[in-house]
Amino acid sequence: MVETGMVRRVDELGRVVIPKEIRKTLRIKEGEPLEIFTEKEQLVLKKYSPIESVLSYAECVCASLNEMTDKIVYVFDTDKLVCASIKNKNIIGEPVAFETEKVMRERKSSLRTKTDGSQVPPAFKGEETEGVYSRITFPIVSGGDVFGAIVLTDKKGQEEFTKQEEQLVSLCALMLSKRFE
Repeated sequence: MVETGMVRRVDELGRVVIPKEIRKTLRIKEGEPLEIFTEKEQLVLKKYSPIESVLSYAECVCASLNEMTDKIVYVFDTDKLVCASIKNKNIIGEPVAFETEKVMRERKSSLRTKTDGSQVPPAFKGEETEGVYSRITFPIVSGGDVFGAIVLTDKKGQEEFTKQEEQLVSLCALMLSKRFE
């Protein structure tokens, strides 16, 4: 636990103001849901991730899409990577990269392909993109709210995704979005 030295009083309605510095650091935006629970003698506020609430389903979607396409699959909530088809547990929890965040914010799919001398942008911060040839990202949207994104990544040299692969990623994003209706 990191102590900030900040103290806030509970008002007559039971409210506590979370300092702006902490909201900025944790990327907590106005209107965002927080999970509230106790742990031993402590009150804990945690950003609520709807994708994590259906994590086992997201992991099945991720594994199935990987099996059908033989491509790397990532599933993100709005802040971080929650599951991946590659068995590197060190990447789970990595913050979402700008490009993936932009796709979610714009609520439109994105197809990025390596061109002469250029790199495909990372899907999450710290991702090594050497050898990534193409990437398609679909946001997971339900009722106008963005819950995350599915990313399909090709490292085998195929420059373009097939129409069927694009439709599969779109279908998987739609299936996950239906869990929030």
